[in-house]
Amino acid sequence: MRSPRLGFAVDLREYRQCAEVLFDSGLCQVRLMSNNPLKLRALEEAGLTVVKRVALEVELTDAAVSTTCARRRRSSATSSEG
Repeated sequence: MRSPRLGFAVDLREYRQCAEVLFDSGLCQVRLMSNNPLKLRALEEAGLTVVKRVALEVELTDAAVSTTCARRRRSSATSSEG
């Protein structure tokens, strides 16, 4: 994750190339296994049809909970600075 304080977007990942690979493989509809609504939107904007989103359920460790809370705090602080 990049720091917005340094002028970087929080998430620099691009999904258009992923969609192009799927299109080249003859796919235009997918079932997406992701909890990330931005990924869903990006793939749809690239022209893929997401017929179903399957949420991923994982057991959280203490470290994962701590990291997730820190990311949410940073995200909230960044969005309120704008």
